[in-house]
Amino acid sequence: MKQLRKIIESIKDTQSFQQAFTHTSYLNENNSESLVSYETLEFLGDSILNFYVSLFIYRSFPEYSEGKMSKLKQLMIQEKTLARLSRKIGLNETDEEGNLKYLRLGEGEIKNQGGNKDSILADIFESFIASLYIEKGGKIV
Repeated sequence: MKQLRKIIESIKDTQSFQQAFTHTSYLNENNSESLVSYETLEFLGDSILNFYVSLFIYRSFPEYSEGKMSKLKQLMIQEKTLARLSRKIGLNETDEEGNLKYLRLGEGEIKNQGGNKDSILADIFESFIASLYIEKGGKIV
């Protein structure tokens, strides 16, 4: 976890990291042409995650059938799992005042506890993976 915190600190001010944590609700409330939501990074992160999880399974369980590998991959990348990982590594962390440290949500989404929704946390995990890949390359992931 210490190493992951160092990596986050090293990229937290980059454009891709900021994008990775910007929800569309935030964009809707903050008219800024320079802001982009995490959705395109989420798309990229989904593909990166699929590749690396598939490679891990292929190397770790060569005796598994294709069907068994597919089922294991689905368990590993399902929404609930990715949301749990987001929480574990602190992607929905708050500061001393209770404000979200990284995730940028609109006021309505904040009131609806968006920082704790599995769907949003799974999405930002994927967008974080894409940002990490863009900033650090494949050797980190």
